[in-house]
Amino acid sequence: MTMELEQSLKEKKLNNNHIKLSSFRVIFAILITDAAGIVLRYYKIDTYFIFLGFRFHLSAFLPFLILYNKNILLLLLGALSKPYFKKKFLPFLWLFIALIILLGTLYLLKKVTVGDPEYFYEFGLSSIFDYPLYLVWNFPQFCLLFTTLMIISSLNKYHYLTAFAGFILLFFWEFIPVDLKINPFEFIPFITAALIASFFLTRLQNIYWFSIIVFSSVWSIVLLFGSKSATVINMFFAKEYNSWDGFLVCGKDIAGYVVSAYFIILLFIVLFYVIFKRDKGDIKDNLFR
Repeated sequence: MTMELEQSLKEKKLNNNHIKLSSFRVIFAILITDAAGIVLRYYKIDTYFIFLGFRFHLSAFLPFLILYNKNILLLLLGALSKPYFKKKFLPFLWLFIALIILLGTLYLLKKVTVGDPEYFYEFGLSSIFDYPLYLVWNFPQFCLLFTTLMIISSLNKYHYLTAFAGFILLFFWEFIPVDLKINPFEFIPFITAALIASFFLTRLQNIYWFSIIVFSSVWSIVLLFGSKSATVINMFFAKEYNSWDGFLVCGKDIAGYVVSAYFIILLFIVLFYVIFKRDKGDIKDNLFR
Protein backbone atom coordinates (compact mmCIF):
# COMPACT_ATOMS: atom_id res chain seq x y z
CA MET A 1 0.00 0.00 0.00
CA THR A 2 2.82 2.39 0.93
CA MET A 3 4.68 1.66 -2.30
CA GLU A 4 1.54 2.28 -4.34
CA LEU A 5 0.98 5.58 -2.53
CA GLU A 6 4.56 6.72 -3.11
CA GLN A 7 4.31 5.81 -6.79
CA SER A 8 1.02 7.72 -7.04
CA LEU A 9 2.58 10.79 -5.46
CA LYS A 10 5.57 10.61 -7.79
CA GLU A 11 3.24 10.49 -10.78
CA LYS A 12 1.29 13.48 -9.41
CA LYS A 13 4.52 15.42 -8.94
CA LEU A 14 5.66 14.58 -12.45
CA ASN A 15 2.32 15.62 -13.95
CA ASN A 16 2.32 18.81 -11.89
CA ASN A 17 5.69 19.83 -13.33
CA HIS A 18 4.25 19.61 -16.83
CA ILE A 19 1.43 22.06 -16.14
CA LYS A 20 3.46 24.75 -14.42
CA LEU A 21 3.16 28.15 -16.09
CA SER A 22 5.27 31.25 -15.67
CA SER A 23 4.48 33.46 -12.70
CA PHE A 24 4.07 36.38 -15.10
CA ARG A 25 1.26 34.65 -16.97
CA VAL A 26 -0.54 33.74 -13.73
CA ILE A 27 -0.21 37.28 -12.37
CA PHE A 28 -1.44 38.62 -15.71
CA ALA A 29 -4.54 36.40 -15.50
CA ILE A 30 -5.29 37.61 -11.96
CA LEU A 31 -4.83 41.29 -12.89
CA ILE A 32 -7.04 40.99 -15.97
CA THR A 33 -9.73 39.26 -13.93
CA ASP A 34 -9.64 41.93 -11.22
CA ALA A 35 -9.66 44.75 -13.76
CA ALA A 36 -12.56 43.22 -15.68
CA GLY A 37 -14.51 42.70 -12.47
CA ILE A 38 -14.01 46.26 -11.30
CA VAL A 39 -15.08 47.66 -14.67
CA LEU A 40 -18.20 45.48 -14.81
CA ARG A 41 -19.19 46.46 -11.28
CA TYR A 42 -18.58 50.14 -12.01
CA TYR A 43 -20.99 50.02 -14.95
CA LYS A 44 -23.41 47.78 -12.99
CA ILE A 45 -23.05 44.88 -15.42
CA ASP A 46 -23.47 41.31 -14.19
CA THR A 47 -20.18 39.63 -13.30
CA TYR A 48 -21.49 36.21 -14.26
CA PHE A 49 -23.51 34.58 -16.98
CA ILE A 50 -25.88 31.62 -17.11
CA PHE A 51 -25.82 29.21 -20.04
CA LEU A 52 -28.34 26.35 -20.21
CA GLY A 53 -28.72 26.69 -16.46
CA PHE A 54 -24.98 26.43 -15.76
CA ARG A 55 -23.50 29.30 -13.76
CA PHE A 56 -20.16 30.88 -14.66
CA HIS A 57 -18.68 33.57 -12.45
CA LEU A 58 -16.04 35.87 -13.93
CA SER A 59 -13.37 34.81 -11.43
CA ALA A 60 -13.98 31.15 -12.19
CA PHE A 61 -13.95 31.08 -15.99
CA LEU A 62 -11.83 34.07 -17.14
CA PRO A 63 -8.49 33.11 -15.51
CA PHE A 64 -8.97 29.54 -16.71
CA LEU A 65 -9.41 30.77 -20.27
CA ILE A 66 -6.31 32.96 -20.03
CA LEU A 67 -4.17 30.14 -18.63
CA TYR A 68 -5.64 27.39 -20.79
CA ASN A 69 -3.47 24.96 -22.71
CA LYS A 70 -3.56 21.23 -23.47
CA ASN A 71 -1.75 20.22 -20.29
CA ILE A 72 -4.19 22.18 -18.14
CA LEU A 73 -7.04 20.28 -19.75
CA LEU A 74 -5.25 17.04 -18.88
CA LEU A 75 -4.90 18.27 -15.30
CA LEU A 76 -8.64 18.91 -15.13
CA LEU A 77 -9.46 15.50 -16.58
CA GLY A 78 -7.05 13.87 -14.14
CA ALA A 79 -8.67 15.65 -11.19
CA LEU A 80 -12.08 14.40 -12.33
CA SER A 81 -11.02 10.80 -12.95
CA LYS A 82 -8.56 10.25 -10.08
CA PRO A 83 -9.39 12.34 -7.01
CA TYR A 84 -6.88 11.85 -4.19
CA PHE A 85 -9.18 11.84 -1.14
CA LYS A 86 -11.81 9.14 -1.57
CA LYS A 87 -13.54 8.80 1.79
CA LYS A 88 -17.31 9.19 1.51
CA PHE A 89 -19.59 11.56 3.38
CA LEU A 90 -17.05 12.75 6.01
CA PRO A 91 -16.91 16.37 4.75
CA PHE A 92 -20.72 16.46 4.72
CA LEU A 93 -20.57 15.57 8.40
CA TRP A 94 -18.38 18.63 8.98
CA LEU A 95 -21.03 20.84 7.42
CA PHE A 96 -23.80 19.40 9.58
CA ILE A 97 -21.72 19.67 12.76
CA ALA A 98 -20.96 23.33 12.02
CA LEU A 99 -24.66 24.06 11.44
CA ILE A 100 -25.70 22.19 14.58
CA ILE A 101 -23.17 24.07 16.71
CA LEU A 102 -24.25 27.42 15.27
CA LEU A 103 -27.99 26.80 15.55
CA GLY A 104 -27.65 25.21 18.97
CA THR A 105 -25.72 28.19 20.27
CA LEU A 106 -28.22 30.68 18.85
CA TYR A 107 -31.10 28.69 20.33
CA LEU A 108 -29.52 28.53 23.80
CA LEU A 109 -28.86 32.26 23.66
CA LYS A 110 -32.45 32.81 22.50
CA LYS A 111 -31.19 34.81 19.54
CA VAL A 112 -33.00 33.00 16.72
CA THR A 113 -36.64 32.60 15.72
CA VAL A 114 -38.47 31.07 12.78
CA GLY A 115 -39.15 33.71 10.15
CA ASP A 116 -41.97 34.24 7.69
CA PRO A 117 -40.07 35.04 4.50
CA GLU A 118 -41.60 36.12 1.24
CA TYR A 119 -41.55 33.36 -1.38
CA PHE A 120 -41.52 30.76 1.44
CA TYR A 121 -42.75 27.97 -0.82
CA GLU A 122 -41.68 28.98 -4.34
CA PHE A 123 -38.13 29.87 -3.30
CA GLY A 124 -37.45 28.46 0.17
CA LEU A 125 -38.93 24.97 0.12
CA SER A 126 -38.33 24.47 -3.60
CA SER A 127 -34.62 25.25 -3.10
CA ILE A 128 -34.33 22.28 -0.74
CA PHE A 129 -35.68 19.90 -3.37
CA ASP A 130 -33.67 21.62 -6.13
CA TYR A 131 -30.36 21.42 -4.23
CA PRO A 132 -28.93 18.64 -6.47
CA LEU A 133 -29.84 20.61 -9.58
CA TYR A 134 -28.25 23.82 -8.29
CA LEU A 135 -25.12 21.87 -7.37
CA VAL A 136 -24.89 20.38 -10.87
CA TRP A 137 -25.41 23.80 -12.44
CA ASN A 138 -22.49 25.20 -10.43
CA PHE A 139 -20.17 22.21 -10.74
CA PRO A 140 -18.54 23.19 -14.09
CA GLN A 141 -17.44 26.59 -12.81
CA PHE A 142 -16.02 25.01 -9.65
CA CYS A 143 -14.05 22.64 -11.86
CA LEU A 144 -12.53 25.61 -13.71
CA LEU A 145 -11.77 27.38 -10.44
CA PHE A 146 -10.22 24.24 -8.92
CA THR A 147 -7.92 23.82 -11.92
CA THR A 148 -6.88 27.48 -11.91
CA LEU A 149 -6.06 27.37 -8.20
CA MET A 150 -4.12 24.12 -8.67
CA ILE A 151 -1.97 25.95 -11.22
CA ILE A 152 -1.49 28.90 -8.89
CA SER A 153 -0.63 26.62 -5.95
CA SER A 154 2.18 25.02 -7.99
CA LEU A 155 4.09 28.31 -8.35
CA ASN A 156 6.18 27.58 -5.26
CA LYS A 157 6.58 25.03 -2.46
CA TYR A 158 4.07 26.79 -0.18
CA HIS A 159 1.12 25.26 -1.99
CA TYR A 160 -1.58 25.90 0.60
CA LEU A 161 -0.66 29.54 1.24
CA THR A 162 -0.26 30.18 -2.48
CA ALA A 163 -3.66 28.67 -3.26
CA PHE A 164 -5.20 30.74 -0.46
CA ALA A 165 -3.60 33.94 -1.80
CA GLY A 166 -4.76 33.09 -5.31
CA PHE A 167 -8.34 32.56 -4.14
CA ILE A 168 -8.31 35.90 -2.31
CA LEU A 169 -6.84 37.80 -5.25
CA LEU A 170 -9.22 36.30 -7.80
CA PHE A 171 -12.33 37.32 -5.87
CA PHE A 172 -11.14 40.33 -3.89
CA TRP A 173 -12.70 42.82 -6.31
CA GLU A 174 -16.17 41.41 -5.55
CA PHE A 175 -15.90 42.58 -1.95
CA ILE A 176 -14.65 46.13 -2.47
CA PRO A 177 -17.58 48.55 -1.94
CA VAL A 178 -18.19 51.04 -4.70
CA ASP A 179 -17.87 53.86 -2.16
CA LEU A 180 -14.60 52.29 -0.89
CA LYS A 181 -15.94 52.28 2.67
CA ILE A 182 -14.50 48.93 3.70
CA ASN A 183 -15.74 47.08 6.77
CA PRO A 184 -12.98 44.57 7.66
CA PHE A 185 -15.44 42.33 9.50
CA GLU A 186 -17.33 41.67 6.27
CA PHE A 187 -14.24 39.93 4.89
CA ILE A 188 -14.25 37.22 7.57
CA PRO A 189 -16.67 34.82 5.76
CA PHE A 190 -14.72 35.30 2.53
CA ILE A 191 -11.34 34.70 4.16
CA THR A 192 -12.47 31.66 6.15
CA ALA A 193 -14.18 30.20 3.06
CA ALA A 194 -10.91 30.68 1.14
CA LEU A 195 -8.98 28.88 3.90
CA ILE A 196 -11.41 25.97 3.80
CA ALA A 197 -11.42 25.79 -0.01
CA SER A 198 -7.61 25.81 -0.09
CA PHE A 199 -7.60 22.83 2.29
CA PHE A 200 -9.77 20.76 -0.05
CA LEU A 201 -7.67 21.89 -2.98
CA THR A 202 -4.14 21.22 -1.71
CA ARG A 203 -4.56 18.76 1.16
CA LEU A 204 -7.37 16.50 -0.03
CA GLN A 205 -6.98 17.25 -3.75
CA ASN A 206 -10.54 16.25 -4.49
CA ILE A 207 -12.37 18.33 -7.07
CA TYR A 208 -15.74 16.88 -6.08
CA TRP A 209 -15.48 17.66 -2.36
CA PHE A 210 -14.01 21.06 -3.18
CA SER A 211 -17.10 21.85 -5.25
CA ILE A 212 -19.61 20.31 -2.85
CA ILE A 213 -18.24 21.97 0.28
CA VAL A 214 -17.79 25.45 -1.22
CA PHE A 215 -21.25 25.33 -2.78
CA SER A 216 -23.07 23.69 0.13
CA SER A 217 -21.59 25.91 2.83
CA VAL A 218 -22.76 29.06 1.05
CA TRP A 219 -26.07 27.51 -0.04
CA SER A 220 -27.03 26.29 3.44
CA ILE A 221 -26.19 29.47 5.37
CA VAL A 222 -27.96 31.66 2.80
CA LEU A 223 -31.03 29.42 2.75
CA LEU A 224 -31.26 29.59 6.55
CA PHE A 225 -30.46 33.27 7.14
CA GLY A 226 -30.97 34.94 3.75
CA SER A 227 -28.94 37.29 1.58
CA LYS A 228 -29.44 40.64 -0.13
CA SER A 229 -26.83 39.85 -2.79
CA ALA A 230 -28.46 39.30 -6.17
CA THR A 231 -25.25 37.67 -7.40
CA VAL A 232 -25.25 35.08 -4.62
CA ILE A 233 -28.97 34.33 -5.06
CA ASN A 234 -28.69 33.99 -8.84
CA MET A 235 -25.55 31.88 -8.70
CA PHE A 236 -26.46 29.48 -5.90
CA PHE A 237 -30.23 29.48 -6.26
CA ALA A 238 -32.76 30.66 -8.83
CA LYS A 239 -32.09 33.42 -11.36
CA GLU A 240 -35.62 34.84 -10.99
CA TYR A 241 -34.96 36.28 -7.51
CA ASN A 242 -32.65 39.00 -6.25
CA SER A 243 -32.86 38.48 -2.49
CA TRP A 244 -34.07 36.05 0.15
CA ASP A 245 -34.91 36.71 3.81
CA GLY A 246 -34.10 33.22 5.11
CA PHE A 247 -36.03 30.67 7.15
CA LEU A 248 -34.57 31.97 10.40
CA VAL A 249 -34.33 35.45 11.91
CA CYS A 250 -31.62 36.50 14.36
CA GLY A 251 -31.53 39.34 16.82
CA LYS A 252 -30.31 42.58 15.28
CA ASP A 253 -27.37 42.67 17.68
CA ILE A 254 -25.85 39.50 16.23
CA ALA A 255 -27.40 39.22 12.76
CA GLY A 256 -24.26 40.62 11.14
CA TYR A 257 -22.07 38.01 12.81
CA VAL A 258 -23.94 34.79 12.04
CA VAL A 259 -22.40 34.03 8.65
CA SER A 260 -18.90 34.77 9.94
CA ALA A 261 -19.51 32.53 12.96
CA TYR A 262 -20.64 29.66 10.74
CA PHE A 263 -17.54 29.72 8.54
CA ILE A 264 -15.25 30.10 11.55
CA ILE A 265 -16.85 27.03 13.18
CA LEU A 266 -16.47 25.07 9.96
CA LEU A 267 -12.85 26.17 9.67
CA PHE A 268 -12.09 24.96 13.21
CA ILE A 269 -13.67 21.58 12.42
CA VAL A 270 -11.46 21.27 9.34
CA LEU A 271 -8.40 22.30 11.37
CA PHE A 272 -9.30 19.70 13.98
CA TYR A 273 -9.24 17.06 11.24
CA VAL A 274 -5.88 18.30 9.95
CA ILE A 275 -4.27 18.29 13.39
CA PHE A 276 -5.55 14.94 14.65
CA LYS A 277 -5.73 12.94 11.43
CA ARG A 278 -3.35 9.99 11.62
CA ASP A 279 -4.02 8.28 8.32
CA LYS A 280 -0.83 8.82 6.34
CA GLY A 281 -2.56 8.07 3.08
CA ASP A 282 -4.86 11.07 3.38
CA ILE A 283 -2.78 14.03 4.55
CA LYS A 284 0.62 13.40 6.09
CA ASP A 285 2.21 12.17 2.87
CA ASN A 286 0.20 14.49 0.67
CA LEU A 287 2.20 16.12 -2.10
CA PHE A 288 0.71 19.58 -1.56
CA ARG A 289 1.78 20.18 2.06
